[in-house]
Amino acid sequence: MGASLLSPATALSQSEDPCLKALADSETAEHYDQLVADYLGDLDAGRPESQLEVLDEIWSLCTENLRIVVFQGDAHALAGRCNLAMERYYWVLERWDTWPHADNGADAKSKAQSGLATLKKTCLAEVRANCPTGASVKIGDEDPQECPAQFEVPAGSYPVVVSQAGKTSYRRDYELRVGLNTVDVDALSALATHGEVAFTCATNGTELVLGAERLPCPTQRTLEPGPHEFTAIRTDGKPFSGRFDVVDGQTTAVFVPSGQVSTALLSIRCSPATALVTLLNEEGTKLVSCPVDLDLPTGNLVVAVALDGYETFRREVVLAEPGLELQVALTPHHNFLGLLVRAYGGVALEANNNSQSGTDTTTSTSAETPTREATFAASLETLLTLLLAPNSTLAFGARLRLGFGPEMGTLGSAITEYGFQLSVFRLFGALTGGYGTLGAGRCPDVALDAVASDGATCDPSADADNRFLFSFRFGMAFDAGAGFGVGFGGEFFFDNPVMVDILFGADFRF
Repeated sequence: MGASLLSPATALSQSEDPCLKALADSETAEHYDQLVADYLGDLDAGRPESQLEVLDEIWSLCTENLRIVVFQGDAHALAGRCNLAMERYYWVLERWDTWPHADNGADAKSKAQSGLATLKKTCLAEVRANCPTGASVKIGDEDPQECPAQFEVPAGSYPVVVSQAGKTSYRRDYELRVGLNTVDVDALSALATHGEVAFTCATNGTELVLGAERLPCPTQRTLEPGPHEFTAIRTDGKPFSGRFDVVDGQTTAVFVPSGQVSTALLSIRCSPATALVTLLNEEGTKLVSCPVDLDLPTGNLVVAVALDGYETFRREVVLAEPGLELQVALTPHHNFLGLLVRAYGGVALEANNNSQSGTDTTTSTSAETPTREATFAASLETLLTLLLAPNSTLAFGARLRLGFGPEMGTLGSAITEYGFQLSVFRLFGALTGGYGTLGAGRCPDVALDAVASDGATCDPSADADNRFLFSFRFGMAFDAGAGFGVGFGGEFFFDNPVMVDILFGADFRF
């Protein structure tokens, strides 16, 4: 085993690689030599991503050489990831004095300090926060510090928060540049209105980051009314983030659950059944196909269901034991302008008052004898639809209604319609009003081919009249075509005779 993972340029002046001794006479020694050679080749070629892959594999074989972590920081710095490089260097500086190989630890410390010095010149922002004594200050995701404070962060844009119990919080975004930056915050003013928040935690030792303060749990704080965010650092699991609202003069209770993972069953059924489901929680994002039956960690969960041609369903839910079941019916995309063709047929009923008269030498009588008729009817409608909202439309068009009987005739109408669609079972409905002419083909007193008592034949146009109509329809839409559904409805024609249709048919939307 000959290769040694020293600093490439000054290998002979470095302390020995402790991995040489740790891996001597082992089966992995030759593999270690090859990895070191690969790393040096990637270093000469300036390939930081390849360097990191090789260094991670080297660290998995041997954790005796603290310089490996420094080299990881160097690779991150070369790739422009200043924050990750800084983490690696500080990790070394926190451990070098207790490292089991003293020479190696001191050598790694020197190189980490050199790496940090380079970062300060190229990508680190030093921040001096001058803020009121007794307050706390927080920059970005850095841990809060008591005022006044100093920070080192990668250059960039950060929110700076200064807070103190019973005072208004200070928050402002700063563009922090390489070199020294100064943040000056004057004294915070007392709260004019306030409420209380009381935290309790399921796990002992939990700490809370609230504004710029880091607090033990349980705790109670006075805050200004409005929404607030917090992060809980738990000893038994991942950090927990949450939100709460403070109400003036009231106390808001906030409970931080245990970090131990509990699961519950999430079941999702979709219409259409081929939709894709995206699940987002603290663990990340998961993409699955519907139907869904998964055991997931309890807590907040964002569910999104999507399919081409349909509006995306998105909802934030809380998954808790024993589980949660969702029925999701997607709404198809609607064009602002559309065409609706409707064909219906069914039963037509007519109620009519016919006048009859008789005369003799002594008296004259007149009476109205009501008549009723039931026959078949059909209607065809063509409408231009305008989208009012995702589930409602307004339509204008024409309608032709045919009555298959001598007393029914035809009715041509101009109509206006309000349509709506429900999210449950893809139901739709429509309310229609119109005005039209009852025309040719209707002879109320005799059959079409009959001859009246005075010898005159029936004139179909003689009884043409104008009338109002009202109709309603309900049905269920299907996924086929551009929009196909079946339904039933009723319609009413006013004036004498009064006509009522009960129809069944189909809607075609384009």
